[in-house]
Amino acid sequence: KEIKADSSTSSIPVIALTAHAMDEHRQEAMDAGCDEYETKPVRLPSLLEKIEQFS
Repeated sequence: KEIKADSSTSSIPVIALTAHAMDEHRQEAMDAGCDEYETKPVRLPSLLEKIEQFS
């Protein structure tokens, strides 16, 4: 939330990377200001796709 609240950093994309895979954890991350959510184990193609959408 702090990153998104600061005008100098609010445009930086935030991708949550976590072992928590339940829907409620994803929603908590999104509510906290994350732009995307990826669970472990990391699937590189999926992570790269999410990164590319912000570039």
